[in-house]
Amino acid sequence: MNSFLSKKSKVLISVVLLIALAATGFYAFKKLSGGDIVLEIEPPGKEVKIGVPFDINVRFANDSQNTLGNVRVAFELPQNIISIDGKEGVITKELGDISSGGVHQESFSVIATPAENPEYTIHATAFYSPASLVAEFRKKAEMGINVERPDFDLTLQAPEKIFPSEEFEAKVLYERRDETEGLPDIILNLKTPQGFQRLEADPTPETSDNKWILGKVERGEKKYIIIRGKVGPSSDTSFDIAAELAMKILDEEYPFIVRTQTVAVEPSPLSFQLALADHGDIVQSGEQLRFIVSYRNNTEVDMQDVVIRAQLIGEMFDISSLETGARFNNLTNTIMWSSGDFEELRRLSAGAQGQMTFSIGVKDEYPIERLSDKNFTLKVGAEIESPTVPYLINAEKTVNTSSIEMKVAGKIEVLSKALFRDAQSGIVNSGPFPPQAGVPTNYTIHWTVRNLSTDVDGVEVRAHLEDGVSFTAKVKSNTESEPYFDSESGEVVWRLGRLVATTGVLSESPEAVFQIEAIPKQSHRGKYMPLIAVTEIRGSDEFTGQTIAGTYGLIDTRLYGDPTVGEGAGLVR
Repeated sequence: MNSFLSKKSKVLISVVLLIALAATGFYAFKKLSGGDIVLEIEPPGKEVKIGVPFDINVRFANDSQNTLGNVRVAFELPQNIISIDGKEGVITKELGDISSGGVHQESFSVIATPAENPEYTIHATAFYSPASLVAEFRKKAEMGINVERPDFDLTLQAPEKIFPSEEFEAKVLYERRDETEGLPDIILNLKTPQGFQRLEADPTPETSDNKWILGKVERGEKKYIIIRGKVGPSSDTSFDIAAELAMKILDEEYPFIVRTQTVAVEPSPLSFQLALADHGDIVQSGEQLRFIVSYRNNTEVDMQDVVIRAQLIGEMFDISSLETGARFNNLTNTIMWSSGDFEELRRLSAGAQGQMTFSIGVKDEYPIERLSDKNFTLKVGAEIESPTVPYLINAEKTVNTSSIEMKVAGKIEVLSKALFRDAQSGIVNSGPFPPQAGVPTNYTIHWTVRNLSTDVDGVEVRAHLEDGVSFTAKVKSNTESEPYFDSESGEVVWRLGRLVATTGVLSESPEAVFQIEAIPKQSHRGKYMPLIAVTEIRGSDEFTGQTIAGTYGLIDTRLYGDPTVGEGAGLVR
């Protein structure tokens, strides 16, 4: 019993000694890392400029009596300060071992970027291990930086209210007042609502999304930018237009001034809408399209001498198929309804409304002459006007516009034919011809493909083999893919993948040849034996996003495609 207590006492004494040693080591570390380890962030000056590079120095000093090992400094950048080399977040520098009395300094080149709620506090942390201890310790420092924004003025002027489709003007004035050197390029962005159509601008912006590269704006520079445009018909009662000055820093844009104005959209005095009846915005070649022009006088005064125009834009319109009771100008492809021909337009009473219609076909054939002849579109731009101007409206006449733009879907075609005598293909057919009941005869099937006006992906040709017909596996193709027999579906399949527009029109047509064997039944005697069912080609039109398809009729032993076979020669005997 005493022996057991003695052992227990020894264990307790050992634990106490270990705790005492750990406490002593911790106390030694605290003493070592207290005032003997120095980590400082030196300020770059009283104030730095947004967009102008500056240096921040971090100083680490070992004033202890021991060598410090595995020293590294982590330099933590706030969100609105970036390294000159594009690095963000935490940048770590490995310093290695630093002996007693050693000093190490790291310099970081950075840029302050503008922000709505900026944070410009720099944090640094030093990690090190005293020579006498295994544990890693750390020392922290932080410093706030005063950042001066560039002194620019930005003004946006736009109308408080407009009518739908009314042209309006927005004017932006920018001016620089400070003398800061080294500022990056300045960019002006004009943010417009969806559906905004720019008609003109002075000066012309560098991009279609209303961006002006102002470059190095000098002190005292004061310039206007004027843009004129319109917003199409919409259910929105207002929209915002915004002017934004931004700095280009390391290929990124950082806005630093934004001015926004809300523009109210009031009901038009003369509402106007062009619609494509019972149809979406994707049309097919050969279709007949019917358009409806609707209008209404929303004022309390009569509109006099109303004129409606609709211009047809696009090579795929078949002008010869136009059906309208209005006048048509062949030079401008414009339909016009006027008070001289339509009594209801002579005076459009307050609150009155009406409709005009016309129809026109889409051409069967695509006008393809060059490789660039692809992705055809059709557009109808229409407008209505009257010299009558309601009270308190500042305009020379009352005008409204409406338009429709349509994509013409692509077209893929497959030609299918069967041959008995086909030495040119290199595949030899055997068996009796005219075909005989119960006796096998070989034929070669030729598939030729054309893709007309759009790029089409996932193109695939398929056809079922008729009863009594089998696939011999003898195939040829001028493409990378060849036809094969799908035993589960009973079809011959040819996967061509992606075909660019005008394939087979301005370039060689993809062609595949495969051999089949047909054994007529007694029931076929005196008839033509069916060989393959309707051939279908299908693919995804990359222009419209729709699936397009084409077909070719069934093939039998008439062998219409074989010039050596006469009428009736393919009847089974």
